[in-house]
Amino acid sequence: MSVDFLIYRPDIPADCAYELCKDYGYYGGYDYDTAKGYRVNVGYLYDDELETEYPELYPDWFEGKTGAEVADTLPSVLRKARAKELKGFNEYMDFNKDKQRLSGMLNDLSSVVKVCLDHPDWKLALES
Repeated sequence: MSVDFLIYRPDIPADCAYELCKDYGYYGGYDYDTAKGYRVNVGYLYDDELETEYPELYPDWFEGKTGAEVADTLPSVLRKARAKELKGFNEYMDFNKDKQRLSGMLNDLSSVVKVCLDHPDWKLALES
């Protein structure tokens, strides 16, 4: 399952955010001066152990947060999860599928952090 993270200026109404946000990432680029918001697609790995240990990585935690709140919390959680990925997850995950999905999820969330660090006053919303 994937979730679109909409990170947008506070003067943009929530019901217009999806249409005004530019895709961020491989094809979207990053236009610091003129963008009204960015859309970051995060592909999720739903693993009970991972979700219990790092609830901050999953969509429910992001509801109602601002860019500043995400930028303050998420980088340290991503570092811990990445360290655990390198050490322990190899033991019980199917390397070909789950390991790649976990790595992709952490990379996508790093893009969310990048936008939030650059725009701490922006709002954040999620679309499934």
